[in-house]
Amino acid sequence: MDKNKQLTVEVKDGELSITIGVEVLAPALLYGLNYDRTEDARDFIKITDPNKFAEGVVDALKDEWEEDGVTLVHKMLNSAANLAVENATEAIVFPNEGGNKVPVDRT
Repeated sequence: MDKNKQLTVEVKDGELSITIGVEVLAPALLYGLNYDRTEDARDFIKITDPNKFAEGVVDALKDEWEEDGVTLVHKMLNSAANLAVENATEAIVFPNEGGNKVPVDRT
């Protein structure tokens, strides 16, 4: 494991993998935060334990946002899937648009 690994998103061995080292995660997220919308979060927040911070991020990613079990990860994957459809990825077929009438697998 590489605690300094840059963010990677890939499909490998039949799995979607999103990986980032804990030493990269903390400053990357702080850079994207706006503490009070006018100031840089790095001026107000110091992460003293990147591992514990990463564990807190994981907990937040797995927390249910809605009573039906939806989490931030579900929302992220759903948004990415919608973009893939909008960009007409080669992996999908629109059965009602002529051409191959391939049934859509809804399982």
